[in-house]
Amino acid sequence: MANRVPHGKAPIGAGRGKMDFKVLNRLMKQVFSDYPVHLTIVLICIVLSALIGVAPAAYIETITRYIEEGLTSGWAAILPKLTKALFTMAALYLVSLILTTIYTQLMAHVTQGFLHKTRVRMFSTCRSPILIRRRAAISCRVSRTIQTLCVRLSPRACRTFCPAV
Repeated sequence: MANRVPHGKAPIGAGRGKMDFKVLNRLMKQVFSDYPVHLTIVLICIVLSALIGVAPAAYIETITRYIEEGLTSGWAAILPKLTKALFTMAALYLVSLILTTIYTQLMAHVTQGFLHKTRVRMFSTCRSPILIRRRAAISCRVSRTIQTLCVRLSPRACRTFCPAV
């Protein structure tokens, strides 16, 4: 009963089934307008990392062939080729790791910066109702206190002590 929402809608996060692509499109335009360079670098890093992630499969086949050749004909003939293939594969994994680190850090920066900019956009134009109420309450108390003092004191004393009122 606590999760019931008026008008028969499912609670937020309950999987309503349909996704509003207009909102997603507007959100992505806003993110890309705020961070075009960062997101371009992120996309390039993701694509390169995915391509590099596929490449070691070919190197594993090559390394396996070199090992089979080394077992039959001797290790001296294939050792330079095997070493080169292993170092190339290790370099590819290292580059993939570096690219993944770069795009992870950039996306963390983009995410935090976008949230900050969105908050600033949302709250820069509106005044906080809590602060307005507090200020109004304080000014009401002050003016009531001054009025009470003016009523209790003689009008002459009020003009002397509170000339602005």
